[in-house]
Amino acid sequence: MRPFYLLFTILILAGNLLPGALFGQGQKSPHISIQVVGMQPGKAYLIGLFEGQQFRADSARADAEGRMLFQRDEPYEAGLYYVWLPDKMAIQILIDKDQEFVLKSRTGALASAMEVEGSLENELLYRNLKFEEQYSAEAMELSERLQKLAPETPEYLEAKAKLDDWVARRRAHLEELFTQYPNAFFTKYKKAGQNPDVREVFKEDGALDTALQVYYYRRDFWQDVDFSDPRLLRTPVITNKLQRYVKELTIQHPDSINAAAKFLVDQVLDYPEYYKYFVNWIALQYQPTKSTLMDSEAVFVFMVQNYFTRERAFWSDSLQTWAIQKRAEEMAASLVGKQAPDVRAQGPDGKYHSIYEIEAPYI
Repeated sequence: MRPFYLLFTILILAGNLLPGALFGQGQKSPHISIQVVGMQPGKAYLIGLFEGQQFRADSARADAEGRMLFQRDEPYEAGLYYVWLPDKMAIQILIDKDQEFVLKSRTGALASAMEVEGSLENELLYRNLKFEEQYSAEAMELSERLQKLAPETPEYLEAKAKLDDWVARRRAHLEELFTQYPNAFFTKYKKAGQNPDVREVFKEDGALDTALQVYYYRRDFWQDVDFSDPRLLRTPVITNKLQRYVKELTIQHPDSINAAAKFLVDQVLDYPEYYKYFVNWIALQYQPTKSTLMDSEAVFVFMVQNYFTRERAFWSDSLQTWAIQKRAEEMAASLVGKQAPDVRAQGPDGKYHSIYEIEAPYI
């Protein structure tokens, strides 16, 4: 790719991944009071997420008693935020419409000792974090033990039964929260992050059909994501799922990637923020010279010609769209497996001949 086109394309695509208006409009100004007992004083930062990128939304000074206040005129955009503390530790908070609440904890037990006042979203978040903190070590130990044991041995079956019990308890814990608070932002966030069940499907000979398992798993991967809710783009869940879906669950071959991209992007044609993010992210991942995939140009061309069009790329002006379409058109003629453009030259007989008319091994 010529340097000018490479730079121009990166600027077009990467520029569209940056957050635009980071601050929403609401009724009240935020007033988020946090205290972490035992923490050293200093500067704390409120770090937001937008389409996989972090940005500093605000900062506050923590006093000698670990108190800090995040307050300003404009409300924060709804999403998951991290509060980076002066001692290099961090706490998570969910911010939605109600931005007046109090959090209190202590060093050494940030999640397990967290007390929440005035925020249902963060009450649910920390109820879940406390559960995970209490039982995740047990699950990790069981998983490591299973990897070392021979399948179907008594020790293996015992460890697997315990792990299955943990998975069931975790699922029951989440389902209880989801059922009790179906409209909470926390519920949308956690549901979106859940993996689908692995189906047990078998071939005619009774053997497990792993290929069909992967197909169903990939097909169901996005079923719990509410694409009508743009708040999820300001959490890590969408980017994490997108990376896993494209890079891990999809065979890294242009045809497979294009099919997976079409399946996903076609689901968000009516959801502009997701459409814009998915199209740009996938195109950038397979930007020529930026990917080690053989014939990554085929993915780039597919995304540009099908989705980065004048009718669909609402975030791009006509000149940008024309430039990237022009580049994709040039690249399309030289993709792997495609017949190269014809070259015609004048021969000794004075006539013009096509390169495809030449059958000799050399000229």
